[in-house]
Amino acid sequence: MVETAQLPAVGSRLILQAPVKLGVCLHHGTSWLSSLIKWQTRGRYSHASLLLPDGAHVEAREGRGVVRHRGFTAPQGETADVFELLITAEQAEAIEAFILGELGAKYDWRAVFSFVSRSTPKGASADKWFCSEFVVSALEAAGIELFRATTPWEVSPALLGRALRLGAHPTRTICPA
Repeated sequence: MVETAQLPAVGSRLILQAPVKLGVCLHHGTSWLSSLIKWQTRGRYSHASLLLPDGAHVEAREGRGVVRHRGFTAPQGETADVFELLITAEQAEAIEAFILGELGAKYDWRAVFSFVSRSTPKGASADKWFCSEFVVSALEAAGIELFRATTPWEVSPALLGRALRLGAHPTRTICPA
């Protein structure tokens, strides 16, 4: 059975629209920075990104900032668990609008250093992002709340992997060649 989302009625008809799939990708990195992030956050994930309904892959990546790729990309040896969310077309549009507004933004090294050093960050940077902060903010822009009392800059990839809305097990794992 396919779930549908209700849209406003047009005339006397009710329009039903099938949900679209959005992938939240949680990466198993192999670099020294990935190992440090996994160690400090006591988790198995070192990076987070989004796989959009059109197949594009969007991430805030160290050294590159917020970038959009035509398909999934990852450094050699890195795999990613994909947790699929069913979202409405309107939510997909809101996420896309958020992404378009942030493409090219720089990577937030200060916030990552806060995770690794276990120091308390002073809050979000106005024009910089780290991976999981970017993912959570994009979802929140579409009204998708993963955490009740947590701001995006407090979310590590490990914590993102424990979000109840994502489920206990990934839908699939991507192993790029």
